[in-house]
Amino acid sequence: TLPDLQVEVLNMMGLLSAQAILNSYQALQRDLLLALNEIAHRHLTAGGRSPRETCKLYVCDVINIIKTFLYVDGVSVFYRDSLRGGVQCLDSTGLVGSDGATPINPERLSEVNYQPGEGATGKCYLSGKPQFLVDGMDVQHSPKTSESINGKSALDLPAVIYPIPLAKGPSEDMAGNKSLGVIRCKYHHAEFSTKEGLCFDA
Repeated sequence: TLPDLQVEVLNMMGLLSAQAILNSYQALQRDLLLALNEIAHRHLTAGGRSPRETCKLYVCDVINIIKTFLYVDGVSVFYRDSLRGGVQCLDSTGLVGSDGATPINPERLSEVNYQPGEGATGKCYLSGKPQFLVDGMDVQHSPKTSESINGKSALDLPAVIYPIPLAKGPSEDMAGNKSLGVIRCKYHHAEFSTKEGLCFDA
């Protein structure tokens, strides 16, 4: 066994390491929040644009911040669809259709809709729980949409699907959904890839 002094020193080193890690995450979180606050202020105070154009530019800036801070290559933002129900795509770095190859026209991204519980995206929206697609899935499965990176399908890359939380108060909306929308991220890192395909409709 180690002498008491050595154990105490090791415990102290462990505590200091843990605090250093915590401080780095807190600093990163602060920088992220400041960046988000800056773009929100910039777009809310900008005049001469329609609400739709303002929303489009704002979401584009949010996607760029997500890519910068989270080191991801493919990002799509889905938000509550008041007309069709479920969520619709507000913007994306690039989407391909169910064949995994045909690009979806950026002008038609809003036509991409997921109903509550439909695929992994709809399940995340309904449950309000994040999903981490790192274990692969049946490559025969045909997803509704998938992110593309540099114009190529990214089915075989790891992904995170994260809910946009409801405001503080009720735990779900009147339809029973536990989030306002979904953010999907694709990681372009070969070391995290598996031989099996990954998609957002697992």
